[in-house]
Amino acid sequence: MKFRVDNTALLIAIVASFLLALNAVLGFVLTNQSKAAMKSLFQNRVLDIANTAAAMINGDELKALRAEDKDTPAYRRINDTLTYFQDNIDLDYIYCIQAVGEKEFVFSVDPTVEDPGVFGEPIVYTEALYKASKGTPAVDDESYVDAWGSFYSAYSPVFDSEGNVAGIVAVDFSASWYDAQIDKQMQTIIICMAVSLLLCVLLVLFVTRHLRQRVNDMTKDLQHALEIAQSGSRAKTAFLSSVSHEIRTPMNAIIGLNHIALENPNLPPETREQFKKIGASAKHLLSIINDILDVSRIESGRTVLKNEEFAFNNVIEQVNVIIGSQCRDKGLIYDCRAQAVANDYYIGDSVKIKQVLINILGNAVKFTPKGGTVTLQIEKTAEFDRKTTLKFTIKDTGIGMSEDYIPKIFDAFSRENDSAQNQYGSTGLGMAITKGIVDLLNGQISVESTKGVGTTFTVVITLTRAEPDAAAHPPAQETIDIPISTADLNGRRILLAEDVEVNAEIIKEVLKMRGMLVEHAENGQIAVDMFSAQPSGYYDAILMDMQMPVLNGLEATKRIRSLDRTDAKKIPIIALTANAFDEDVQRSMQAGMNSHLSKPIEPDTIYRTLEKLISSQM
Repeated sequence: MKFRVDNTALLIAIVASFLLALNAVLGFVLTNQSKAAMKSLFQNRVLDIANTAAAMINGDELKALRAEDKDTPAYRRINDTLTYFQDNIDLDYIYCIQAVGEKEFVFSVDPTVEDPGVFGEPIVYTEALYKASKGTPAVDDESYVDAWGSFYSAYSPVFDSEGNVAGIVAVDFSASWYDAQIDKQMQTIIICMAVSLLLCVLLVLFVTRHLRQRVNDMTKDLQHALEIAQSGSRAKTAFLSSVSHEIRTPMNAIIGLNHIALENPNLPPETREQFKKIGASAKHLLSIINDILDVSRIESGRTVLKNEEFAFNNVIEQVNVIIGSQCRDKGLIYDCRAQAVANDYYIGDSVKIKQVLINILGNAVKFTPKGGTVTLQIEKTAEFDRKTTLKFTIKDTGIGMSEDYIPKIFDAFSRENDSAQNQYGSTGLGMAITKGIVDLLNGQISVESTKGVGTTFTVVITLTRAEPDAAAHPPAQETIDIPISTADLNGRRILLAEDVEVNAEIIKEVLKMRGMLVEHAENGQIAVDMFSAQPSGYYDAILMDMQMPVLNGLEATKRIRSLDRTDAKKIPIIALTANAFDEDVQRSMQAGMNSHLSKPIEPDTIYRTLEKLISSQM
């Protein structure tokens, strides 16, 4: 019996010693992993703050600041922007830096009330600061010490209108929080090891519980970090949505008035050309706004892929119509080879596939001189169990890219720093959007280019083939066929709900060009009252703005649809709105609207939509 007890005790001691050593190893590993995870989350948080602040500062104004400019409007605007972040986010310091030499930096604008950095006073040099001065946002890997204490800093470059680094936004967070978290982790591990030594018999259960607790703690930390990231993403989306709405509203007036002016047959030729240039510039600005929204949605993970049946031939036809027209206008040769897949039907997001192809082909057209060639080749590379892998090869004989620039081509706002490149006016967002969409499609994209010879992009995606019966009847929304019959708009009575007077006047003029009669309601409640006051069938369609006082467009639509009269359920209601996100379209459809048109709206688009919807009610 004693032998058994001794052996048991020895076994327990051996097992306890082994598990203690194992616990020590695990503790060391977990401490390092926790340290790395916390450091990564910490760096991402401060870098997001620095990037957001940098994006809100005018680089030209920052670059021009001098010490004596402290009371100028430009200085105050920058100072107020930094003060907003300092007052609303739990951070120690935020300020601007300017480079005065290759690795020499000084304070610029510092909104700190007590003991601010003096304009022109030297800044402690770090490698992250140097990277930011070259145009790449960065965070210090190690803390540094200056007159204000020990800090980790994030640095984000501020660019001027020419794309050069005009200054740097620095965000400081005290290193004490990070060090305290690490100390807390070490204390936890030491306590666990001591408990394991004292409770050898229950060591296995204790270690299991301990590990579970550690995993739960890490999960909570990650969940907390995720909540912070999601909160930031929601704020960013709300900000971009608001900016988009505020910009699109005057853009609608510019494009609408420009279109009306061009309809004047007595317009002098020189003035007509000037109006055309205004229209082209407005559309270019609109494309930039759309690109920024696309990048934001992809980065925040809010982009949702559709999963619908579509005819591949329709996708290629629409791409060829757009790119073929661009090539003809520029004097290029366009060649599309897609016979092997022309008659196939697939399940996926045809809109996103078209966007990828148009983005790449559009760049090929832009950077290929007159007389050059742009080629699109599509081929199947593999088929298995209803899955088909397609390879898209886009080749041009354009100006090409340098070997050093190719790794950066998919970075947002990336443009090759070359005088020949700058003349094309690229925003540097198209390829970032394209890469994001290809990643969402679980595809691959690669590029080969030679300066002065041309560029070849290769995109590989895998799609699910549609069932034969389903493919025989592709969805109507995937085609561009013109309806067999459309309604005559002349004499049609339209109810327009729009609170912005200039927008209302423009839309009324546009509709009157086609002989329509327009009655205007200044808000949603008036629109409901006007519709209710007229007999059934009095109005042929309703154009409804979304953001209006008293009653918004969504609520007005719901009230009209709920009226007890024959035309309330079927009258076409079309959203005319500056809200351009996918969820805005979804809310419009759920409220009972028939279509959603984002401002600024092309007159032909309004005409086609009204013709189609009014015809469907006849």
